[in-house]
Amino acid sequence: MAIDIKKLLQSVVAHGSSDLHLVARSEPQIRIDGALRAVNLPVLTGEDIEEMTYSLLTEKQKKAFEEHMELDFALMLPGIGRFRANYNFTPQ
Repeated sequence: MAIDIKKLLQSVVAHGSSDLHLVARSEPQIRIDGALRAVNLPVLTGEDIEEMTYSLLTEKQKKAFEEHMELDFALMLPGIGRFRANYNFTPQ
């Protein structure tokens, strides 16, 4: 699957959402006024989320994630906004 994470974040801003939640085996969800709402996109796999997230990370950040299986990072997308993110792996 090739969901463009930058377009997804642009949609988050356009909807006035405070959060974007990407969880394997679930549709992407955004938080609006405290409530999670599914985005009209296909259910994601862990591989989909990894592909999207890795497209945003530096090599140093990828290495840190792979060592600790969790990463907090910030992202600035010119013309869209600044985002804080937490990427973690939780075995099912």
